[in-house]
Order: sequence, then structure tokens, then C-alpha cells
Amino acid sequence: VVLNAVAPAGHDADHAAATLTDLAIEVCPVRLGQRVALARALITGQAAQEIEPNGKAATEIEQLHDFITAHLQLCKVTA
Repeated sequence: VVLNAVAPAGHDADHAAATLTDLAIEVCPVRLGQRVALARALITGQAAQEIEPNGKAATEIEQLHDFITAHLQLCKVTA
């Protein structure tokens, strides 16, 4: 599970992650915050990197991409 639209303050995401973990559901260590660049990207059909290349949203998306790529390599079944 990827926690998305995580509030910049508070502990809701931490509680959600703990609950999911207690249910034996894997939680991605990368969280996507509530970011203006992500909202603008959705509206314009662009990526966060196009809206604000060096911003927090772009960094989070890149971290998520790296995590998923590494995770898929670990799960890759060889013939």
C-alpha cells in the first residue's frame, strides 16, 4: 500500500501504516504528501517533475519509482 495525500502535520499516516502492518499488509516506506505540484499535475495531465522539477512532489515520485523498481526486481521470478 502506498499512502497518498499524506497531511503535512499530524499522525494519521503513522496510524494508518501501523494498522495496515498489524493486518500483515505491506506498506511502502515512501509516502506521497499533499502537494500542490501533484494537484496541478493531475489537472494539466503532466508529471510532478514537469510542474516543479526540484520540488518535494517530484522527489517523492522519484523515490516511489525507485522503491517499486527495486521491489519488482526482488519479486522477479526467473525461469
